[in-house]
Amino acid sequence: MIVWCFIMSEINNENLESPQSAKRVEISEKKRIRFEWLDQFRGIVIILFIVQTFAYAFSMSPGSGIAPILPPMVNHGYKYVNYPGMPDIITLVDIGQQIFIFLVGFMQAFTVMKRFQKTDSKGRILIHILFRAVLVWLLAVLHVFIADGFSAWRSMVYGGTLANIAWAGLAAGLVALLVKKGDHRFWIGFGLMICTTIVWFMIDPMEPYVPLFSVDFLEEILPTLGHIEIGIIASATAGWIFSPDGSVNENNWKRRILPLALAFMVLSYLSWFIQWTDHHKVNMSLSTMAIGFSSLMIFTFYKMEQVGFRAPILTPLGKNMLLVFLLSMVVNELVYMEMILIPFGLIGNSIWYGPILDMLLAGVIPTLLMWALVWPLHRFNIILKLSWPTR
Repeated sequence: MIVWCFIMSEINNENLESPQSAKRVEISEKKRIRFEWLDQFRGIVIILFIVQTFAYAFSMSPGSGIAPILPPMVNHGYKYVNYPGMPDIITLVDIGQQIFIFLVGFMQAFTVMKRFQKTDSKGRILIHILFRAVLVWLLAVLHVFIADGFSAWRSMVYGGTLANIAWAGLAAGLVALLVKKGDHRFWIGFGLMICTTIVWFMIDPMEPYVPLFSVDFLEEILPTLGHIEIGIIASATAGWIFSPDGSVNENNWKRRILPLALAFMVLSYLSWFIQWTDHHKVNMSLSTMAIGFSSLMIFTFYKMEQVGFRAPILTPLGKNMLLVFLLSMVVNELVYMEMILIPFGLIGNSIWYGPILDMLLAGVIPTLLMWALVWPLHRFNIILKLSWPTR
């Protein structure tokens, strides 16, 4: 059932019924080539996700006796420093999930815009948004149930990675549907961020300050709200970058995107003095860091395409980003890692070729494996996605 829902594909159709159909396909092809910079950016995020999965699995916190096997850049900071009363190190991977959420919100808003172009009604677009969110939640239930059973119901509903993707995508889609102007979307997301920051400061301030009150449920739900904020602000950036006709608004790179990126990088530093950046909390300092970095990277890949530079391996991974994300959970984590690497003890060899073997087994091979699985789809220009049929 989920396979049918997932395989709503975009395939080049050579049997055109009319000149109007030919024109629509031609326009679609132009847009797809033009926006390859988005696929390139998504491909980088997917590679980070794949590598950090192995970095996380084969390293423990300090004092455990198991040393991390991959560079700190591709592992969570708390794997290296995690002392009571002291802030954790923050690495690029610590904002990896938030960058992924940013892309989810960005692409959700872009999808809403495209469906408006196809003369879909608001009702049909709303069905599409809800349809996608429900399917992601079903995937979250399956993933968590296989790992921990129904005892981990919080991860199914709001705490797990897939559940957060569902909530952020739902919020970004609804805001994009109801609020057309990017500026208005931004202030909705940023206003929510201010509110959650105030709550965080009251229930979990930096030492030696004492919390004003303690509510366990708030500490559990606030990270999900943090991801919703990121998704909404990402929908605002999509509204700034794309014009209603689907073209790129060149002026807003300078007027909106770059100022947002730099301002949020500064705000990330300043908000550190209110509450330490923490990968698990998704507070203001972490969220603004992820939004700022994502905005800069989107601009970078856009300019890279303009000068004719691209990395061929990134496009197949980015074009089917959600599929690669799900395949990696199954193929890389459950099959490759759990059935091959761990049982046979191939990771963490102490002999002289150990580091090179670790690099290949935990970085190069799983990435190439995912690329090999989705390259045929890229070759025939097939995009698998969670989608409700258009008119």
